[in-house]
Amino acid sequence: PDAVREKDFHGNTPLHVALFFRLSLETIMPLVDTYPQSIEEKNSQNQSPLDLIRQLDVTEDIQKFISYASIICGHGVANAINQNRTSPSPVEILRFFINIQWWNGVLLTLNRHPAKVVQSLELHTNIMSELLSKIGRCCR
Repeated sequence: PDAVREKDFHGNTPLHVALFFRLSLETIMPLVDTYPQSIEEKNSQNQSPLDLIRQLDVTEDIQKFISYASIICGHGVANAINQNRTSPSPVEILRFFINIQWWNGVLLTLNRHPAKVVQSLELHTNIMSELLSKIGRCCR
């Protein structure tokens, strides 16, 4: 696990390298699982993984994964605003993470935006309060 925190002589994390070599989403997800902060790490050229996906020819799934993970980690919203782009809703992010089966991302999204996600499910008030209570217990 400590290896995902190591940087090469250019300041690249394993996530940077995986993006440079256009590795599969299945290879990239465990890197973010093990070290979520890597999504915000910058190399010696001041490039984060989010910056790299804008420059490299990576798949749409990888673009979304890095963008959405960055939003959930906190800084992606500011980057989206600075780039004059709209930020996807927590529900859109949740659906994407479920689709690619990134369960840590599902939990992070529910933990960051429980009310917005649960409201979109249009559950009865009694069920919603019970679900939020259980989510709160699981995410602590």
